[in-house]
Amino acid sequence: MKIYSWILTIVLSAVISGCGSSNDDDLFPQGSNDPALIQDRVWALFAVQDDSGNQIQVFQEPGFEFSMAFFSDFITIDAQEQEVRPVGGINVCNVYNASYTLMDGLLTLTNGGQDDRDCERGGEIIPLIFWNVLFGSGGISMLSINTETDVLTITSGNNEVLFFRFSNEPLFPGVVSGAL
Repeated sequence: MKIYSWILTIVLSAVISGCGSSNDDDLFPQGSNDPALIQDRVWALFAVQDDSGNQIQVFQEPGFEFSMAFFSDFITIDAQEQEVRPVGGINVCNVYNASYTLMDGLLTLTNGGQDDRDCERGGEIIPLIFWNVLFGSGGISMLSINTETDVLTITSGNNEVLFFRFSNEPLFPGVVSGAL
């Protein structure tokens, strides 16, 4: 799993580094719901909502980071003939990856895993909510984009929510593109 994570880290870094040429001011044209608008961009978590509806602001800092990137490359076709693509990011200090399908706002994550660094901060609810929304309930969540605020929202079936904003930061800042 560790070798796979390092290879994925290098590939994801290379993909992200070549994807900054779009006009970020027009990230989500008004009224658009094209899933391609979330792809090949890094999304940074800025808040979560717990299952009681309480919202908690997230302060990103080294060693306590939460990000997500949906990729348009490396497409496979699943048994239901849906396109499956890779997704990955950082959960606290762990690199995670999975496969995703997105159809009519329904986000399905499968084959999720993360490396096994011991970086959890005791008593933190944010990493638990992050992982529950992405991989709890069989990895099925609702994804929506607010075209007025450019906020990406992922909601689980038990009322937990992740709120992301587009980030100009690289997904893996310590990795040089193409380095082995």
